[in-house]
Amino acid sequence: MCNWFSPIGMLWLLIMSSGDALAQSDSTKKNSLVAYPVAFRLPETRFGAGLAAAYNFQFDKRDTLSPPSQVQFGFAYTQNRQVLIYLPYEIYWKGRKHAVTGELGYYNYSYFFFGVGEGNKEGVNELFKVKYPRLRFNYYYKLQEKTFAGIRWWLEDYNIYSTEEGGQLSSGKITGSRGGVSSGPGIMLLFDSRDNIYFAREGYFLEFVIHDQQKFWGSDFSFNRMRLDARYFKPMGKKLSCGVNLFGDFTTGDVPFSQMPSIGSAKRMRGSYEGRYRDNNLILLQAELRGYLYKRWGATAFVSSAILANEPNNFQAKYTHVNAGLGIRYAYDYKRRINLRIDVATPLTPEAFRKTQDITLRPGKPTVYFTIGEAF
Repeated sequence: MCNWFSPIGMLWLLIMSSGDALAQSDSTKKNSLVAYPVAFRLPETRFGAGLAAAYNFQFDKRDTLSPPSQVQFGFAYTQNRQVLIYLPYEIYWKGRKHAVTGELGYYNYSYFFFGVGEGNKEGVNELFKVKYPRLRFNYYYKLQEKTFAGIRWWLEDYNIYSTEEGGQLSSGKITGSRGGVSSGPGIMLLFDSRDNIYFAREGYFLEFVIHDQQKFWGSDFSFNRMRLDARYFKPMGKKLSCGVNLFGDFTTGDVPFSQMPSIGSAKRMRGSYEGRYRDNNLILLQAELRGYLYKRWGATAFVSSAILANEPNNFQAKYTHVNAGLGIRYAYDYKRRINLRIDVATPLTPEAFRKTQDITLRPGKPTVYFTIGEAF
């Protein structure tokens, strides 16, 4: 969980009140820094508060070809004594010949578990508590112009220390319900012709990843993952552009539920609770119309659709999920096109509007996301 979201909204006025100071950051310095408090309320946390920040810089000031590097920081503490600390990073140097991206994090948090597969719609709604460190490390090397190859290592030590009595997780029948280590390497191939890595208006992004998690690598589980992330951006005049993102996530083997492809986040399938639906395979399509409207202010409209299946040949159209929403942007680093964003999204599929006794999830209620950078 690396993005702050809340059904009661975020403190957007903080940006407006500090807008003058932010506006000067990229006109007087090559580096820029933005920091702001966050406040939220969720069923699993009650009230929470913390601090988020992002620092953008050139790794080598003489390097005019590399995109700006970025390090983010987030910290939050909740009324339920939960702690979230995360440090995502993207560092580029030598004309983007080398790049390192990833995340360091520690989470002591509570989540809701709704079961696995499309059959999880009825009756499953379990709160569980977990502590885990997260390491995500990716290294890319430029093979030729716009083409990169890389390696990765992802690690999580998922320590589930509380489940609901009589639930699916407490029964131990769900893979990963006792916690465990997920660890292993991956290889990556990337083609990237975007005009800007933080706010693209034109170009392509095509990434293919094969990821292995085995006991040989220190993992408690044995499974493989294959991912395809394809994005296309096209300008529509001087201020508007559109983007389309096709994302596929396919796993095989002994996959713990915490590592399964799932619906819902600030980047993919905005508007759904993160992990509300999960299974072995995911296909997701999202599109966004974006543009700057007045000086540093911009807006977006987006729609997303996703489908899950236990086997790659078992996708069923009747289980398609559709979400949509609107967003506001503020370019705190205008020259580099790095934005603060607030998105409001909601499910549009018929299930979202059914009457339900699930007061925790509240289907159909808009979700608000407040974070740094674009969804894709």
